[in-house]
Amino acid sequence: MNSQTAEAPLIADVIDIPPWGLRSADGRPAGVYADLMQMLAERSGCPLQLRLVPILRSIVDIGHNVSHLTMMLDRKDMNDAGLLLGTVTQLSVQVWLPLSSAVRRTEQLRGHTVAVLRGPTYHEGVQNDAAIAKWPVSSPRQQLEMLRSGRVDAALGVEQNFLVAARAMGLGADSFAPPLQLGAREVRLWLAPGRAGHRCHARLVQALQSLRQDGSIARRMADATADD
Repeated sequence: MNSQTAEAPLIADVIDIPPWGLRSADGRPAGVYADLMQMLAERSGCPLQLRLVPILRSIVDIGHNVSHLTMMLDRKDMNDAGLLLGTVTQLSVQVWLPLSSAVRRTEQLRGHTVAVLRGPTYHEGVQNDAAIAKWPVSSPRQQLEMLRSGRVDAALGVEQNFLVAARAMGLGADSFAPPLQLGAREVRLWLAPGRAGHRCHARLVQALQSLRQDGSIARRMADATADD
């Protein structure tokens, strides 16, 4: 019984935001995070069963041990729900603006409305500023559609999300004003608390470190905006 339990695949969540997570033509989870999960499985020798889910569902399911592994931008509720295994990579945080925008600094966003994804915290200075109105939406594409239609004045998120969403809309980055650069945030890997004693706990930590050190993660990240 214990042997069977030890050999059962861990359920690994892939968030459903392109280019990080999407469904392939054959219905399987694909995208950057799906590939990184497969790399972790191969390097650690720990089989993973991937599933494509919304961010908030993954947070709840990890906390209740329904799923066992996930990666996403660092966030307090995920740190509270899971066991941190390490940093995967970093993503560039940006504010995208319409071509006509006169905004050149984050302070100039006060009095304006910014489209943000529900859940993630990209930049505390913008998201905690009560003088900046926030409009929660469900996808980067919706952020850019609202920006193009004039329903919001700016969109806050990560560079790769916006580049992929813009391409899906048939637009280039030059269809928007130069973005405001707001630094970077970490993408982290978490394990469900109920798997703290699992044989793969330490092996996944070691695999993550190895993939970072040999450049495997950096090479996959370099192709992130090529994913549809």
